[in-house]
Amino acid sequence: MAKISNNSINAFLGEGTDYNGKLEFDGAVQIDGRFDGEVTAGKTLMVGVKAYMTGSIQVEELALAGEFEGTVHATKRVILYKTARIKGDIHVPALMVEEGAYIEGDIFMDVETK
Repeated sequence: MAKISNNSINAFLGEGTDYNGKLEFDGAVQIDGRFDGEVTAGKTLMVGVKAYMTGSIQVEELALAGEFEGTVHATKRVILYKTARIKGDIHVPALMVEEGAYIEGDIFMDVETK
């Protein structure tokens, strides 16, 4: 399994959490619950196996093990673990996909992402 950057977790939305809205942070956040909205971050977003997210993600690095529907813009890389399910477009300069991950959408290997 690929390792994400060594960021300590600044916030954690645990299993059973249901959040709607906009989440902005600097550092690392882990989501294991349900999230619907917009995520903007300077560093890393980790999405756990039981997490379900919809909306848009704009981060430096995304590590996805759960489900996501929407658009991803990552300036560094996206890691899709074998349990990941994504429906939507991915804009990223580097993509790592474990066997078993599911992608339905377009992948844009942007040199510079928005």
